[in-house]
Amino acid sequence: MKHIFLSILIVTSLLSCTHQNADQAAPPTIDSLVVKRDTTLAIKDHKGIYNIKNNTIMLCDDSLSISVIDETKSLDTLISKLFPNDPQPVYVEVKGIVQPKDFVIKEVFKVEQKNFRNTCIPYDFWCIGTEPFWNIQISKIENLIDFYDPMELKNYHFEYTYPKNDKNGIVYTAKNKTDKIQIIIKAEACSDGMSERSYKHSAEINLNGNSFKSCAIKHGESIE
Repeated sequence: MKHIFLSILIVTSLLSCTHQNADQAAPPTIDSLVVKRDTTLAIKDHKGIYNIKNNTIMLCDDSLSISVIDETKSLDTLISKLFPNDPQPVYVEVKGIVQPKDFVIKEVFKVEQKNFRNTCIPYDFWCIGTEPFWNIQISKIENLIDFYDPMELKNYHFEYTYPKNDKNGIVYTAKNKTDKIQIIIKAEACSDGMSERSYKHSAEINLNGNSFKSCAIKHGESIE
């Protein structure tokens, strides 16, 4: 009887320890995930979205942001040439080293304005205007709804808001200190009027009382 009681006590203690260890295990942090990217610290080619305003890059292979050390001292200058009035996040191709808490850029190959073709970070939608050629990016991962007007060289930036579904379609509404935007995405055939491309979504935009119409591209969608 004593042997049976002792066996039960040992098993109970083991189960209790296992449960406590599971409870004490901390969830993975961004830093711990970054370390797993490349433990060799090798110099490699990378693609990503660089944000000049907070000096971070979101790498294409994992969509996590990491601080940047630009040893070339050229990246910000190149971006300022693209956006002289209001520098914006850009698509870049660089050679560098992913370290535990920062990304060291050794060489810059390409710097381009973001668009639905080159961005490697998943997005909700891109809306493309014609005459004038404005564009809108809606991205939960990048936490933004951005309306860029190349004629004014101005970007209307809003933090991402979750959409609502109603009889009109998918509706995004956002505002900042000075501006307000509403975007209605409808699942219907759309033509941009400038090319032979056909899109699967249309978009109606109201920015500060001004109305725009365009076609929209959902992430992962093919364009015919």
